[in-house]
Amino acid sequence: MSILLANRYGSRGGVLARTLLVVGSLASLGANVAIAEPSLIGRIVAAWPSLALIGSYELLMSQVRRLPGGRAGAQELPAPNPDPAADAEADPDVPRVPWSRLG
Repeated sequence: MSILLANRYGSRGGVLARTLLVVGSLASLGANVAIAEPSLIGRIVAAWPSLALIGSYELLMSQVRRLPGGRAGAQELPAPNPDPAADAEADPDVPRVPWSRLG
């Protein structure tokens, strides 16, 4: 996620985040292949989830890099109301349940 956030703001991401991504991916790939059935097909099937995750992550990053301005279309969200009762009063379609009945 930190690499994705860095890409949104025009940076390539930190060394620690990239190192952890590579080491984690290789460890997962190695563990999957190590416990696989000792045949070529078994090892390919065991390696597939790790390879698919790495590939899908790279596809996501290529889409983020192509967005204009490096932003992923983040929308401005309203600030949360610190008073939950005010939120319930603002939306009359939501039934109010006393807290004492939830526990």
